[in-house]
Amino acid sequence: LAAMGFPHRRVRRLMLAEAFVVALPAVALGAGCGTLYARALLHGLTRWWADVTASTPLLFHVDPSTLAIAAGSTLFCVLWVASRVARHLLKHPARELLSDDFTQATPSSGSSRRIAVAGVLAALGAVTTAVYAVAAPADDPVPPFFVSGTLLLVAGLMLASRLPAHFVGARSEGRPSFLRMAVQNATRRWPRSLGVAASLAAGCFLVTAVSAVQTDVAAHADRRDSGTGGFAVYAESTVPIADAAEWARTMPDADSVRLRVRDGDDASC
Repeated sequence: LAAMGFPHRRVRRLMLAEAFVVALPAVALGAGCGTLYARALLHGLTRWWADVTASTPLLFHVDPSTLAIAAGSTLFCVLWVASRVARHLLKHPARELLSDDFTQATPSSGSSRRIAVAGVLAALGAVTTAVYAVAAPADDPVPPFFVSGTLLLVAGLMLASRLPAHFVGARSEGRPSFLRMAVQNATRRWPRSLGVAASLAAGCFLVTAVSAVQTDVAAHADRRDSGTGGFAVYAESTVPIADAAEWARTMPDADSVRLRVRDGDDASC
């Protein structure tokens, strides 16, 4: 279109319109399939994998506003990426767009050095956070775990983004090996490969985090802000204990709080 004389602004609008037409049904389909997947997952957790949730009843709830926000955010991200790509491509003349392959563009040496420095700093931050969490154990290890894991993930992605620069345009003498062909194919469009690596790494990190970070329900059970409310024993009686002196004689070293079992019961139940 640029070679035929279309203004850049019109070309950018056409690209955004094309992205919108493609993304809109995809977003709607993703919202519907995501809802069905969540329902199926909860059904499996309550029926086939009840031991995982300790037979805790799980109810499925859908808020239309949440689906609308998620779909709108996804559509906005798609259009924003399409706008950035169109703006980047239209900076080049039409002749270069027709003759050159911009899928193999690699970062400049200056940006590569900055990415490498940022990756090393992120890795050092992850190690520092992990060492601090081990040296000074906190009551809640979840924040240090996620901070160190996120920094390590960022460091790995930043350092991995430098790898394509060593393979793009490299020629191998003799018969190419299978590994060499796989590496060159992955680095042919390194932003796409890096995006796939980021998605897989983030997914593995979340699965590992959920599996590894398990709350000990017995820890700090005597605290008022815990799940037990600070009570050591919960007991239910068929006959109301109206006489506090009788309870004091039965358990002299324990304090009791009388609660209602059901609505309409007397407080002594």
